[in-house]
Amino acid sequence: MTFGTKLQKLREEKNISQKEISDLLEVSQTTYGKWESDIFYPTYKNLQKLAQFYMVDVESLTKSETEVNIINSTNFINNSPNSKLNSLKAISKLSKNIEKLVFLIQKQTELLEKKIQKD
Repeated sequence: MTFGTKLQKLREEKNISQKEISDLLEVSQTTYGKWESDIFYPTYKNLQKLAQFYMVDVESLTKSETEVNIINSTNFINNSPNSKLNSLKAISKLSKNIEKLVFLIQKQTELLEKKIQKD
């Protein structure tokens, strides 16, 4: 789940509009909409406000599922019996998660480059 998808889901769970939350955060509705669309990302100060409003921690807002899966895969490797088969499966899963993470980093880099070019 992307950052924007998480924001949208949390907002919908609270049954409030983008306008209402953007007013509370003192940002434009357009800006908030871009956060939900993963076009732009909030400042750390706004991340803290979002986390406080939605009663979650900043880390849970910003961590992608891929990062969580990598952590879980690493924990599996570290905590499993010395089974070569289990280790190979975990390494394979970790490798796939790393590939996904690299893809996400490339995507974010492209978005940032586009933003820099606009400015």
